[in-house]
Amino acid sequence: MAETEQAARLAREAETIKYELAKFEAIRQDNRRGQWLGFVIALSAVVAASITAYFGAHPSVSIALVGVPILGIVKAIINSRSDR
Repeated sequence: MAETEQAARLAREAETIKYELAKFEAIRQDNRRGQWLGFVIALSAVVAASITAYFGAHPSVSIALVGVPILGIVKAIINSRSDR
């Protein structure tokens, strides 16, 4: 009787550990995807700002194109620090 209870307990613990590892791996992949997406958005904004400056658009257009993604990145950094 005790052996079967212990075996069941060990099986539950193994399942829990397996679940936790899968959860942490999913979080890691999600963070990596978010970092790449943020990089692509920021780079696109800088390229768009450069193009608008080259074609003679008002400087506020370039500032807005670069400023909005930068503020989004700063907000994401602040939120990630406050979650810890």
